[in-house]
Amino acid sequence: MTRERTILLKKLEKLNQYEQNVLEEIQEERNALKKRLKDLDYIEGRHFVPSHVTINRTSHKKMEAYYEATQLLKNHPEKVFLAKEITAHVEQETGYKISQFAYFYKKLQEIDPNITRIRRGCYGYKSEKSTW
Repeated sequence: MTRERTILLKKLEKLNQYEQNVLEEIQEERNALKKRLKDLDYIEGRHFVPSHVTINRTSHKKMEAYYEATQLLKNHPEKVFLAKEITAHVEQETGYKISQFAYFYKKLQEIDPNITRIRRGCYGYKSEKSTW
């Protein structure tokens, strides 16, 4: 009788642990969805674009692309990115394909002047953390 009891207690403990893990995963997913919704509201409102920058008739996908590129560079100020890396990241995150990076970069720099061209094909974000 005690052997069966210990087996049942172990199974109950495993179920409790499994339940806890599932609840944590659900909470993480909920938080990720809320963050993405907040980002989309921010993008649609064009709050990340300064008032002096004119963006006429720009699609939602392109606005998302600008936002993702600025966030990538801002979040890693110590890193130098190749244009190919930025293009690949933007395409992966938003589905927007950048045809001419030079024009895209020009608008990025208008949006945030701290985004700089370090050398040909290499871009970074100027900050106190920058090492280049």
